[in-house]
Amino acid sequence: MPMRSVCYFLFSVAFICFAGMARAEGQREVTILFSGDMMGYSSPVPACGGKTTGGVARVATVRRELAGSGSRVVLVDAGGVYPSQSFGPTASAMVHKVGLEAMRATGYDALNLATIDLQGGIGLVDQAKKEFDLPLVTTNMVYVDTGKPFKKPYIVTDAGGVRVAVLGISRPDALTLMPSARLGTVLTILPPEEALAAVLPRVKAESDVIVLLSHNAYEDTTALMERFPDIDLAVVAGADASQSCGCKAPTGAESAVKPSDRLARVFPVFNRLSMLGELKLRVGGQGRPEIMGFTYLPLDYRVALDEEITSITGKDVYRGAVAAMKAQYDEMQRQMERETTESLKMSPEDFFKTLQTGQDQGEAK
Repeated sequence: MPMRSVCYFLFSVAFICFAGMARAEGQREVTILFSGDMMGYSSPVPACGGKTTGGVARVATVRRELAGSGSRVVLVDAGGVYPSQSFGPTASAMVHKVGLEAMRATGYDALNLATIDLQGGIGLVDQAKKEFDLPLVTTNMVYVDTGKPFKKPYIVTDAGGVRVAVLGISRPDALTLMPSARLGTVLTILPPEEALAAVLPRVKAESDVIVLLSHNAYEDTTALMERFPDIDLAVVAGADASQSCGCKAPTGAESAVKPSDRLARVFPVFNRLSMLGELKLRVGGQGRPEIMGFTYLPLDYRVALDEEITSITGKDVYRGAVAAMKAQYDEMQRQMERETTESLKMSPEDFFKTLQTGQDQGEAK
């Protein structure tokens, strides 16, 4: 073979290899882990055979192991952290706060603020966000008087050079279903179509992947995805969207619940953290990110409990809240006994004087 032909051949081979390497380098993979409708169950719950399932501590283990293997990981929640069981507003607020603290310590990148998460009051959410620096997102929840977003309308997180934007929506009529009518005088929920249309141009310019967290009806979320093709995928929670696991829960990818082709970009959650959704995306080149794999990971006894997160949630967060309530009640009883003992030491004149002072203060209020 003439020297010139050999040179051309070697140059062609080198060019092809270089082009292939360039294409490979241009494509990056990122894993989206998702949850929703935790319903207060930040600690594991009893399962079959005397074992447990769920718990934020198991989510932390999955995330840590994936990140440790070199994967780009983004962890999100579609909302519904507030407890479904109620032992009174104080205990429910305790359970909610524990869940939020555990999720922040786990490294959640975005939490959709569903309307149900406001049941403990706006003050509780604001306090928790300030205390734990929570990455709360709500695209269609705004203040009534100013129209400004209640929290961030979207969040962009950098996963090893892949910019993942996260939006969050709640159903428009959700505030009317809340027990406190006062919320409706402070906040309003815009139609998702209106809110998404307003922010998507900015979001698209700032991101490589767009994820919608929806605490809304499954079919309504699907309709939004058809209307806004720039959104790459949606994670949906809510009463008609999340799924429950019984004793015969799926055990891996081969038995995972998979969306139909028509709904291939809308992924429901499993409630109470019984399963953790896992989406593997390939990003790069032209067009939307490609979904390379999808499964639900069982958060059962086979997944170790992260010790740091367990120290936050305890083994049973509801039992812990009830114990805390009992401790508060016992302290109130002791305080009343102390006050009663002190009053018995008073002279009749001092006692009635103290009683009258208390009545006057009450009338002044």
